[in-house]
Parts: sequence; C-alpha cells; structure tokens
Amino acid sequence: MHIKDVLLMTLVTIAFGGLVTAVVFGIYSFGTWLFTFGRTFGVMSVCALIVALLVVAVKVRLSMNR
Repeated sequence: MHIKDVLLMTLVTIAFGGLVTAVVFGIYSFGTWLFTFGRTFGVMSVCALIVALLVVAVKVRLSMNR
C-alpha cells in the first residue's frame, strides 16, 4: 500500500510539473507571437478580451437576477 501511495504521488507530481511547464511555455510562445505580430494587434485583442469578459459578467448578473 505504501509503495502504491509513493508511486501515485510521484505520478501526480510529474503530471503537475508537465502541466505547469506546458502552460508557461504556451504563454511565453503566445506572448512572443503577439510581440512579433505587432503591438496594435495585442492592444486590440486585450480590449476585445476585456469587452467579452464584461459582456459575460453582465449576462451572468442578469440571469442571476431572474
């Protein structure tokens, strides 16, 4: 039983480390892509993202009021 617990913890740690590495690498590559693509497009995409989040928040608020 003890060996299984150790193996499980090792697998979970490896999986978590891999996930974190993949996320960090994805953010880094996406950031460099945005930087090379142009600052204006980056600003526009950030503004669009903020607007989309605001719309979703308003919709959730309205559905909660009903």
